[in-house]
Amino acid sequence: MNKQKEIYKYRVDETGESPKYDARLFNVLIVPDTDSIEGGSALKLKYKIQVQGDPTFGKVTFNNGVPTFTEKTA
Repeated sequence: MNKQKEIYKYRVDETGESPKYDARLFNVLIVPDTDSIEGGSALKLKYKIQVQGDPTFGKVTFNNGVPTFTEKTA
């Protein structure tokens, strides 16, 4: 299953070494969009992203432009 991060760039904790942004992590399915198939035209693959279940809440930090998600603990 694929993962999708949703990062809130205006909800940030700037204490510590690097900023920590509030974020949510979702399990997602990527499925073909069969409603968009047209006969007689060049093949174009369109898709839909479907969220599965509840998100995992946490924080994201960036290191050299790469986001790292850390799950929130109780």
